[in-house]
Amino acid sequence: MGISKGEANALLILVPLMIVIIVTMPIIRSHNINRYSNYVRDQAILDSMISSMQYTKVSDSKSNTNKQISYAAFDPNNCSLDLLVSNGIPQFLAERIISYRSKGGQFRKKEDLQKIYGFDDQLYTNIYPYIQIVETNIAKSNKPFYPKSKKKKFTIQPFDINSADTATLRQIYGIGDKLSLRIVNFRDKLGGFMYRSQLSQVYGLDSVVVDSLMEYGSISGTFNPNRLNVNTDTIKHLSSHPYIDYKVAKAIVNYRRQHGDYKSVEDIKKVYFVDDSLFNRISIYLKLRD
Repeated sequence: MGISKGEANALLILVPLMIVIIVTMPIIRSHNINRYSNYVRDQAILDSMISSMQYTKVSDSKSNTNKQISYAAFDPNNCSLDLLVSNGIPQFLAERIISYRSKGGQFRKKEDLQKIYGFDDQLYTNIYPYIQIVETNIAKSNKPFYPKSKKKKFTIQPFDINSADTATLRQIYGIGDKLSLRIVNFRDKLGGFMYRSQLSQVYGLDSVVVDSLMEYGSISGTFNPNRLNVNTDTIKHLSSHPYIDYKVAKAIVNYRRQHGDYKSVEDIKKVYFVDDSLFNRISIYLKLRD
């Protein structure tokens, strides 16, 4: 047999490959047989489980079929547990209804039954024609009855803003507890309101509320404000006024120490930090002696 060199080389590769295939075939066949056996076994287990489940389902179905439901009219506010169950309501739902009633709950309309946890729509549809809620069973209010009386129209009486308390100020729409307290506190520190424009200086009091306040409140033209004594008051006392800061108060006291008591309120203008604008604001709140 004459073969070429190339054919000889091919035989050298082919022969070992055939030997490997022949040796591994029984191993592969054995592995496939084991996999098939495992598959058959697992399938048998699954079939057994399905059969068991179907049996249980059929048993439950028969049990439910055998359970007798005798529908009858009932009021969920006062009927017994047995009557609820006989109308097809499961025992656990019937017990929840009884428990709900025992805690003071009441069903005012048929739909209220659906508020019970676990009460499904199909059950509600089945028993709907038999639900009868008597009007007299609905809880009445425990509040005593008082005959209605005609409400008197509330009117705000005019008042003086410089003497009004927080309760009087709260009558004005837009003025609550906090804002009324701010007005009184600012008024006390100021020494009293002399002009309408000063009301706008209260934090949070806008022009609309000021208009409402001035509709019922007024500032008397004869009002005499509380005044600061520039010849005796301390820096702390002077700086408590809304128009006088600590720097100005200290300058007023230092000037007094250096030059003696002020002879007139206008002398305050000699203090370095007091210009005409500030003097016009504070002069009405200053005095020379008690």
